[in-house]
Amino acid sequence: MAKFKKDDYKKHYNLYSICGIIGDILFYPIIIITLICVIAIFAEKDQHKVPSFLGFSMVSISSGSMTKAGFQKDDVVFLKKANTNSLRAGDIICFYYSNSGVSKGSLTKIQTYDIGTHKVTYDFDHETFNELRAKERTIKLKTIDQVSKYTDIYFHRIIGVYMANDGTIFYQTEGDTNYYTTGPDTLLIAESLVVGKYVYTPEFLRSVFHYVQTSTGMLVVIVLPLGILMLFMLFSIIEQISKINLENKVLRREIRYDDPESIKANIGIDMEPSDKAKFFATSEEEERNGVANFLWGHLSKNKKDLMNYQAIMQALTYLDEDPNKYWLYFLNEAKNSRRQKKLLHKAWKEWIQEEKIKQATLKLKKKKKREMGEVIDGKKAPSRPQREEDE
Repeated sequence: MAKFKKDDYKKHYNLYSICGIIGDILFYPIIIITLICVIAIFAEKDQHKVPSFLGFSMVSISSGSMTKAGFQKDDVVFLKKANTNSLRAGDIICFYYSNSGVSKGSLTKIQTYDIGTHKVTYDFDHETFNELRAKERTIKLKTIDQVSKYTDIYFHRIIGVYMANDGTIFYQTEGDTNYYTTGPDTLLIAESLVVGKYVYTPEFLRSVFHYVQTSTGMLVVIVLPLGILMLFMLFSIIEQISKINLENKVLRREIRYDDPESIKANIGIDMEPSDKAKFFATSEEEERNGVANFLWGHLSKNKKDLMNYQAIMQALTYLDEDPNKYWLYFLNEAKNSRRQKKLLHKAWKEWIQEEKIKQATLKLKKKKKREMGEVIDGKKAPSRPQREEDE
């Protein structure tokens, strides 16, 4: 029975493989950052549409009415779609500024907020609030789709919450800066026109989004990172093409498996399981130990991989005893992959055909040697009787 000794076989890295790894690591962060920046630019260019993803939106602040709250004009901030039942006086919201057609006199005050003192006053009990909200709505409200084409988007704070007799909620809003100048917004905002509630957006992030909107910012934050990512991915593609060509040469035995170039390129480590099984099966008997190490010697010494390595080494001994058992082991290992099972079946059939051709070739060579009177298996083949004309 053959013995296979496990040696240390470490994976090698070159410039292309390192660049490929870096590209894989950077791919998703760069794509996500680019997507967010593109949305930020879109939010700045078209204030009448607020793109949303998984309930989150981005909007650009179009005026300086909230500078007292720390927001500058052209800052881009995050919003989250909020249930209007949960909105309270003091919350900062984004909304379409459109006339609701109602006045405060016909509504009941629920809450108020004083921007100067940051004080919230509750003028309504929760039980009555919930009872009114449970009623069927009779007031017909405008929708965002109806007003978005011609109405501006505001980013202000709620300073008053009002409720109609049917439970419909309306908001009084005001910019923090306007508190010291022009005062509250004139129109009451219906709950149906609220885009979302402000989600804390760090100042540095708002500055980045603001910077991205400039041509220089777009180049630095979007174009340049994407260019670097494409360069890394190009290196990875070059490496893969090179490895495929080198692996094919090894499989065709145009170069030896233990050639330094093959070892450095990790051909034995990254080879398909079906190719590994066939490559070992078609190896010369005296080279099997080396081939086994080339193909599976990289397995680490942790418990799981060591058990896997030992099982593979045992399976390799089946090749001479029972080839069917050898191939069935690898097929069983690929039971969760239809692709691998298909490739292994194909490799098995090819190996059988190659073995038949090999055996037929050996028989033909032996026959020719006998005819030539050469020694075969320790016995000299009988010479061909001489004919009279030869004498």
